[in-house]
Amino acid sequence: MTIKIRLATIEELDAIVELQTHSLVHLSAQDYNPEQIEALVHDQANWRGLREAIFVAESDGKLAGFSALSIDYGQITGVYVLPEFTRQGIGTQLLAALEEAALQKKYRHLWVISSLTAIPFYKANGYGETRKTGFVTSTDIWIPCSRLEKRLSPSPLLETHSPLVTVVVFLVLFVISLMIVLIR
Repeated sequence: MTIKIRLATIEELDAIVELQTHSLVHLSAQDYNPEQIEALVHDQANWRGLREAIFVAESDGKLAGFSALSIDYGQITGVYVLPEFTRQGIGTQLLAALEEAALQKKYRHLWVISSLTAIPFYKANGYGETRKTGFVTSTDIWIPCSRLEKRLSPSPLLETHSPLVTVVVFLVLFVISLMIVLIR
């Protein structure tokens, strides 16, 4: 099976919401009751695609999953895969596409408010759980979740494109040169 990861088109938004709904209904039933799933489906369908970069995974012309990143800050707003495509590395590929996009936007870390169902997925991909949390849907239903984060670059000082690194290297070389001149 060949998977192609690409940016979604606006014309695919309805199919993306349908994929998300199918995924929530079939994969989250062990963690959420039907009322919670219905509230999640309703709320997320209303805002999906707003201020997000969405990547899709395509298999033989069929959408197999998608991932979404807020275009305003480093928040993952969703990674969903159809049940028949789970455990095949597609979610990980979609997450990697988001991480690459985030690095291009100079984000140093990403965070996600994860469903209880997806916590093991994020942990397996290097995200650390920072706290239990949740939110109330527009229909006043409590959805328990967890916040997870991942540092995308080890330290701002180590980034090769950072102007600060250039300044620090210059100062170190200057001090070494000065010391050599003074020693002679």
